Amino acid sequence: MGSGFVILDYADELDPSLVYLEGRTGGTFLEKPEELDDCRRVFASLVRSALSETEALKAPKKLLTEL
Repeated sequence: MGSGFVILDYADELDPSLVYLEGRTGGTFLEKPEELDDCRRVFASLVRSALSETEALKAPKKLLTEL
């Protein structure tokens, strides 16, 4: 089972980016560049596969007509 995560980017260059990874029993902060890159790839993939706003509004209506 996957878990939620948040990518924390800061305006100040001295504050490094982090990922907060939510787990069943608590959270973990990731800070290694390869961990951040992996989470950014996952996020980009999710954005590409997400419905547009228009599609998201039409989806429930489409499901109701298919019942």
